[in-house]
Amino acid sequence: MYLTDCQATGRMFFDAILLHGLDKLTNNHTAFINLSTLGFNLSTSALILELLNLISPKQAVIEVVERTEELEDVTHFVSEMKKRGYTFALDDYDGDEKWQVVLEQVDYIKLEVEEPLIRTVLQAKKLKRKYPRTKIVVERIEDNNVFKQLTEAGVDYFQGYFFSKPEMMSLKNISPTKMVVLELLKLASQSDLDFSLVQKKVEKDLSLTARILKLANGVCGNTQISSLTQTIIYLGENLVRQFITVLALSELGQDKPSELTKLGLVRAKFIHLSLEGQNQQLLNAGYLVGLVSVLDAVLDTDIDHIISDFKLSDVCKDGLLGN
Repeated sequence: MYLTDCQATGRMFFDAILLHGLDKLTNNHTAFINLSTLGFNLSTSALILELLNLISPKQAVIEVVERTEELEDVTHFVSEMKKRGYTFALDDYDGDEKWQVVLEQVDYIKLEVEEPLIRTVLQAKKLKRKYPRTKIVVERIEDNNVFKQLTEAGVDYFQGYFFSKPEMMSLKNISPTKMVVLELLKLASQSDLDFSLVQKKVEKDLSLTARILKLANGVCGNTQISSLTQTIIYLGENLVRQFITVLALSELGQDKPSELTKLGLVRAKFIHLSLEGQNQQLLNAGYLVGLVSVLDAVLDTDIDHIISDFKLSDVCKDGLLGN
């Protein structure tokens, strides 16, 4: 099976974040990450949306790209994530009226230099008048004359070869074994997460150890980490479950059609939303049912075998079997 460019980019992004950390990739600067990289169209890389929960809002600005078609979904997503402190940019704004509702939500508007330059200058001035609190970013600045005129037009930030050229980073990657990932997913499916067993599984795999330590570095602040046990306990049950879920969907579905991952995520989210107002244990069970419902196809086995092998609760069993 071949990955699309979007899927390959999303997977590479996922591995880079969990193994090397966003701060290292950006030299401690804010990263602009577009939703096509995150896979907003709910393709295989849609699981990267869950990864936003593992990234501090202070670390990244999420870009809505110009080829986005699911505007209603994107608008809802932006609204919900802004409540949690994330900031957003509209990339390559082309002046189309369809972006009106998005413009009212984003914190940055990105433009590309057009010919003649006066078009970009006028667009920047118009946006600054209408959205005075929104930062304007212009890309493809290639000489001082363009930079000077856009500065006078009120543009806030600039990007282009006039300042610097992109640098290629060479990073080594190591992948966790599917067996260990599967065992972790089984542990995450239990109503009570056994931290000691999670630690034993993680410490068997250098890749997993590196990823979870890097995740801890991102959320622990100035707290020093002295052991893997401390790391897992500090992260807490919800974040550890989330880490395992994202990891499992990424690793176990590598050689399967992207629609399987899409279907599992959609089912999980649908059930979770349907159970709003219920206790947290039932919400977790519902989300898990959605994810596990596609594992028979991912692992090429029967759903009965998965139910037995994962030692799922009666509630989960009934949900998977349609009882």
